[in-house]
Amino acid sequence: GKDYPVREVEEHGDFKRCAQTALKALEHEKACGAADGGCSFAGAWRGKPPHLQGGVPRVYYVSSYFWDRAVDSGIVEDAQAIEWATSPADFARRAAAACGKTEDDVHRAFGGRVAKEAAPYFCLDLSFCHTVLTQGFDLPETAPIKLVKQVMYKGSPIEAAWPLGAAIAALA
Repeated sequence: GKDYPVREVEEHGDFKRCAQTALKALEHEKACGAADGGCSFAGAWRGKPPHLQGGVPRVYYVSSYFWDRAVDSGIVEDAQAIEWATSPADFARRAAAACGKTEDDVHRAFGGRVAKEAAPYFCLDLSFCHTVLTQGFDLPETAPIKLVKQVMYKGSPIEAAWPLGAAIAALA
């Protein structure tokens, strides 16, 4: 329901500006009715902050878009893997490596895994992943996260995507 002006930009992105753009797009400042720091983005509640979870360590699972960007950027090093341990800092490091480069340089820097038509947006893609994790979900840079492509269910791999996460959240 919103119109956004789009124009060609000649300079290449930088991590800080891309992260600021992602944060603005996520409407991080929008209230959700929770106490300060309890909102994630677009008025959504983030859930209990870690300090109110009784000291139980949490493992955060992310999939779909995050998995795809992690594969493209080389965070996921094993092409056969269905899950991979990482942290938000890995997305920041890869974003910093992508930002400010030409399309050809991004394509080469990431071992040809980034399609040339996707290369102009790769800085923003990785910055967005980092911003969602650190600002939206308030995870520290070093928080352990599990990237998942598939989850095992009754001995069979099932593709992990956002609908699965929504279903799990609805059942919890």
